Amino acid sequence: MTQGMSGQKRILIVSSNVLFAEVITQSLFSHSSLKLISVYPEAASGEIETIPPDVIIVDEAVGSEELGRILIAARNLPCAQLLLMNLKGNDFVVLDSRQAIIRHTTDLLDTINKDEMMKPKKRSNPEVPFTAIEDAQARAGMYGFLATFYNQRPDKELVQRLRTVGIDSFVRMTEEEDASPDLVQGLSEMGQYIEATMDQEVGEVEQALGVDWTKLFRGISPGYGPTPPYEGIYQGGRQDQIEVLKQINRIYHENGVEIVEDSLNRPDYIGLELDFLRFLAEREVEAWEQEDEELALSNAEKARGFFQEHVGEWVSRFCDHALEHARTDFYRGFLRLTKGVMTEARNEEKI
Repeated sequence: MTQGMSGQKRILIVSSNVLFAEVITQSLFSHSSLKLISVYPEAASGEIETIPPDVIIVDEAVGSEELGRILIAARNLPCAQLLLMNLKGNDFVVLDSRQAIIRHTTDLLDTINKDEMMKPKKRSNPEVPFTAIEDAQARAGMYGFLATFYNQRPDKELVQRLRTVGIDSFVRMTEEEDASPDLVQGLSEMGQYIEATMDQEVGEVEQALGVDWTKLFRGISPGYGPTPPYEGIYQGGRQDQIEVLKQINRIYHENGVEIVEDSLNRPDYIGLELDFLRFLAEREVEAWEQEDEELALSNAEKARGFFQEHVGEWVSRFCDHALEHARTDFYRGFLRLTKGVMTEARNEEKI
């Protein structure tokens, strides 16, 4: 990442809200390695070209037209990080040349200093590849991405974030030479839907996606949408559902995971099972960072077993079934993406 002559990283804070700039500045002011510059949205594009910054922190409340100009200017800086900050929601979206991920605001400094954070740590076991932590991080990110869209009914905020990410980010995620056809096609369809609906009212897109989400994943009534995505239904039929639920609950409990009492989902719901894989991958990452190879490999093995015995046994079949019912290209693409992730996990034993 390019930095100033002083070795400081240049942080450009973009917002028309003085309080937003003050909060971010106070959070980062004590770090001498950072040079903080605050500008109004209408001046941001020019500053991006003039400085240029290493990190751009943009208030999510910035208008779509101004945000579009900022994104265009930022794309001319391939090494710069763009963080779309939502202080009210206490999180931010990280946009870079490879992916878009949502992180908690407490991770802000670590994200800005990601060059140091991402350096591979020394391993006491030479047989463990240096990419192990990066592989686990990628799995956590992808499973978390899938789980979010299964667990969350689309709202206006999600639609706006998808528009901010834009089609380019979805296309860039397909650049791996060995990516599965379903994964490539799925991401392409999701990105194309976002591009095609960019001029529609946010509420109109929210409604279309919300109707599709409900039809595909909630099992409102027989004949309306696919058979709902619960492992017990797809694995052993209705007579064996109780046994499947017992198995899933036992696995969750053994790993310190409890389903909240007011949850609208059964433990064998597709979104919860995928989120459990995210949880195990994040625990693996933490273990690698603590140089605890035994614990890291243990979590990787638990995830592998859960995929092989549960997720990998039924999710692709659900996707094939649900594709016949999807109304929007976004969810057709999302189902293909899910199927592609399942295929790659089976073929490459990366879960």
